Amino acid sequence: MDNKLKGILFFFSIVYTEKYMKNAPLKVIIAGVIALALVALGAFFALRYYKQRLNSPQDLLARVGARYDIPPNETPTIATVSDKTKLQNQAFFAKAENGDKVLVFSIAKKGILYRPSIDKIIEVAPLSFEQNVPSVAPNTPTAQPEKKVEISIYNGTKIRGLASATEKKITEQLKNIEVVEKENAVKDYTGILVIDMSATNADRAKSIAEIVGGTIASFPPGEKTPKGEILVIMGK
Repeated sequence: MDNKLKGILFFFSIVYTEKYMKNAPLKVIIAGVIALALVALGAFFALRYYKQRLNSPQDLLARVGARYDIPPNETPTIATVSDKTKLQNQAFFAKAENGDKVLVFSIAKKGILYRPSIDKIIEVAPLSFEQNVPSVAPNTPTAQPEKKVEISIYNGTKIRGLASATEKKITEQLKNIEVVEKENAVKDYTGILVIDMSATNADRAKSIAEIVGGTIASFPPGEKTPKGEILVIMGK
């Protein structure tokens, strides 16, 4: 039970006992104790329900949506800032605090940093997945060969061998792809995320996302930094 709630109940139990139950019959005392216990039990479950409701994605979206015009018809990827010191070099997280929520709308290309503790939006920023492709001069005799892209694959599930199966699926359909890392993610994920770590391989990241059935996303806070230029996180 919450310490603050315990203190309140303890205070009222003392007042009730001293003022009203000093000379009361045994039956009245027993009834008072039972009533106090029921009040405490009801308050405990009400507090737990309230906390669970505050942490639900639906309630989070409702609170953020009441303060900002969030993109319609899109379910964002939601993450929690657990160690702000690892994010200080990113402008979006300059004002972040541990416990803040990050909502990433990959289709609308927008990120929102929200602080539940004070019910306030801290930062909103556009997310760019575009690539600046230099124009090719006319009458070029031969096209430049496509450079090899290194990718990392993280298994965000309990399914063994998923990273290797994903590697085979990607390399069979795409050329100039080299898997330089296959690791387990730091946590389980729902859905498949494809992250262009270098922000220079938007087209290749999109092709990989289509092959694995994933979504272009930003790097999840708290995840370990990959070696590859593109990170594929295989979730449930």
